[in-house]
Amino acid sequence: MGKRFTFGMILTLALTLGASVSFGAGELTRALRTQPKGVAQITPQLFIDDPTQAAQARQALVLARRDVAAFFGRKRGDPRLILCTTTPCRDRFLGRNGPIGKTWGTQLVVLGPNGVTRLTMAHELTHVELHRLAGLRVARFPAWFSEGLAGWVSGDTRLNASRPALRARIKQARRFGQWNQAVDEMGWKSAYGAAMDLVAGVADAAGPEALRGLIAKVAAGGDFNRLWQALPGAR
Repeated sequence: MGKRFTFGMILTLALTLGASVSFGAGELTRALRTQPKGVAQITPQLFIDDPTQAAQARQALVLARRDVAAFFGRKRGDPRLILCTTTPCRDRFLGRNGPIGKTWGTQLVVLGPNGVTRLTMAHELTHVELHRLAGLRVARFPAWFSEGLAGWVSGDTRLNASRPALRARIKQARRFGQWNQAVDEMGWKSAYGAAMDLVAGVADAAGPEALRGLIAKVAAGGDFNRLWQALPGAR
């Protein structure tokens, strides 16, 4: 990957993600180099800053992919994964005080020190699969659905149970700027919990196949709101 490839990759990601997700071009460029600085290559698509933790991380990744495949099926995306177990690595690829994990389309996942876990890997890989299936139409899915689906697929047990008022509030978070604002207002456990409960309500009432059908129809050009409201268990 030379500079030409990196620029093309950044342009592709920008077009795929649209204006709903912001990212630092510096961090992204560093992550997409042939050999990113400060991390060792474990497999063609897996890098880690501490090779002594590679075996444990690979096992977590196997389990996370199993969780994701249980919903999406065995066909999957194959992003580059950069695993940071230390703060300097996190700062290099996610920015100072960066998030636990971040996904760029179908191309890249970076995890920080608290995110090199089965749960966070499954969460971020769910975003990859939604991008893979929807392509440029991924922006048709509201931010709350993307995050709620990732929480549900990963089986996130850290989150707060939601109330109707919180579920109504989180449904206003269609764009990721609105999502970030809601998280700041509600706290991350309540925001992610409300979004996950919305997705779980449909899964409980109509089964995972209803969610897969929704994703396929929206990816084909359907209107998310209309399709969502027609689903059993939608709140």
